[in-house]
Amino acid sequence: GGCTRQLTAAPDFKGATAFCGRRDGCFFLFAYQENPVKFSGRLAMMKHKTNRRRLLAGIVAFMWLGFIWGNSMLPGADSAAVSGFVGELLAKMFGPKVLEAAFFLRKLAHFTEFSILGGVLAWNAGLWPVSSSVPVLTGLLAAMADETIQLFSPGRASMVQDVWIDFAGVLAGLLLFRLVARRRHLNSDKAP
Repeated sequence: GGCTRQLTAAPDFKGATAFCGRRDGCFFLFAYQENPVKFSGRLAMMKHKTNRRRLLAGIVAFMWLGFIWGNSMLPGADSAAVSGFVGELLAKMFGPKVLEAAFFLRKLAHFTEFSILGGVLAWNAGLWPVSSSVPVLTGLLAAMADETIQLFSPGRASMVQDVWIDFAGVLAGLLLFRLVARRRHLNSDKAP
């Protein structure tokens, strides 16, 4: 999103239209010395593109939460079967010793699921003018909800340590997304 207004303070920009907005957490300002009707069309196109990105990011976030919470709703026997299947695949790729670390693999799966969620939440936060604490708190609430769901799933248990593992995954995903976004931004500034 952004806002438009007439600049009259600086004589060089008298009558120019300014556009201010936010992208990847950075605020920017452009001034245009052009036909206001033409500029309005460009502004509408930018808003349309931003709205599409927001919609896509929101859909991805809800789908990923559905995937995470859907796994948590599986009864214990079904969850163990899925874990066993994934363990067998990993054993074929890395050798049978992988199966000895089944507990570690399950915790790593939790961490990975929530790392992806953290990246998706960071992507969403970059498209909306929100505080950086919003994706962090959303991730914590998602982790708490995930473990709460497991309380009501037959043969499953809810553990406080899993909330912390999930939340650590969210923080890792948020951090990784921000680092990649910053690097992309720095590389685009260097391009001629």
